[in-house]
Amino acid sequence: MKRVIGSIWIVVFLLIITMPFVAAEGGVSSLLDNIFRPFEGSDWGDIYLKNYLFIDGILYFMLFFAISKFSFSFVFKKAGAPKTSNLLSIAVTLMLTFAMMYFESKSPLNFKIGDLWFVAMYVFLILMWYFIYIITKILIDTSPAGGKSKNWQLAVGIAMFISYYIIQGITAVMGVAAKGGSNIA
Repeated sequence: MKRVIGSIWIVVFLLIITMPFVAAEGGVSSLLDNIFRPFEGSDWGDIYLKNYLFIDGILYFMLFFAISKFSFSFVFKKAGAPKTSNLLSIAVTLMLTFAMMYFESKSPLNFKIGDLWFVAMYVFLILMWYFIYIITKILIDTSPAGGKSKNWQLAVGIAMFISYYIIQGITAVMGVAAKGGSNIA
């Protein structure tokens, strides 16, 4: 069952990563043009700079809620009061969110969460690599049920290989050729 699910994810993932190349050839451009036509001419950076407190508030809420829900669920599950963890998670999340929004508005450094774009980029790349690694490990696992796989090195290598070419494809489509790479767009 794991192999079937892993195979489906690989096919979906390969379709997604080949989309920029097909779009560059003009095959899917009409579909993508129709989807993104309402956003034509939008300057997302300008929209963020005008509404950064609201957008950052949503991001802070999601971040703090995930952290507090995760941590409080363990504490209150042992105490036998799971509903208390929900209420406390929301209360702590709202306090931390409003505190961060206040800090952003009064900060002499003019800090915005958008200034951390490079951290988000690295987190995205690490999560992408890990996702590919897990799928590859599932597909090449030859161990009996419950046994330790000896093919993890191969899975790491394949994940690095695929990740490299995904990054090359993304940067080529964006018009920013990776160092030593070719710009195919």
